[in-house]
Amino acid sequence: MNIFNVNIDMIASFFFAGLCGLLLKICLSYSDQKWVNTYHYTLTFILLPVITLTITRIISNNIALALGMVGALSIVRFRNPVKNPFELVLYFLLITIGIGMAIRSIYGFGLTFFSIFVIICTSLFKKKYNSLFSLSFSEGRPQHQVEITSYTKIKEIEENKFLIQKIVNKLENDNYEYFYRLSSVNKDDIENIKNENFLKDNKNITNLTINYFY
Repeated sequence: MNIFNVNIDMIASFFFAGLCGLLLKICLSYSDQKWVNTYHYTLTFILLPVITLTITRIISNNIALALGMVGALSIVRFRNPVKNPFELVLYFLLITIGIGMAIRSIYGFGLTFFSIFVIICTSLFKKKYNSLFSLSFSEGRPQHQVEITSYTKIKEIEENKFLIQKIVNKLENDNYEYFYRLSSVNKDDIENIKNENFLKDNKNITNLTINYFY
């Protein structure tokens, strides 16, 4: 008796779902979107399609289990701010690839290669007609960044010239969460911000993350 009930097709689906996510990450990296080169983004691109594939297979043809899964997942709260609309599109893309691989592999492969085709064509068009696009903080340039999350507004950060993004999330009981992202091509600028006293003495800061690009 095989207690593990090994299914070769399922294992292959896991592998190809992760591979599709990895191919998208590599394609974005070669399209000068250097922000995907971090460890966390690499794992996200590989694992998210596989996780979605697993959930889809588990709840397929079982309404009771599907409702139970929805209830279980509803208690999970994600508070990581999305950096820009393109990142949100990529998350939906990875999730849809996982769903497609669970239903029929050709759907996942087709969506993956169509997306790669669009990314490559857009990248080539941008390099030739760069003047048609406005500059964004995430255009792929290697910049050092610091991300700060706080339960209170930080006036010094909001007045800082390196601030490129501010997000305010409303929490329970009329409380708010403030997310700041500062960026500079000079590593010393980020180091100076990190060492500011108003950050060290602020007990309302829940997260301070620094990303250096070399």
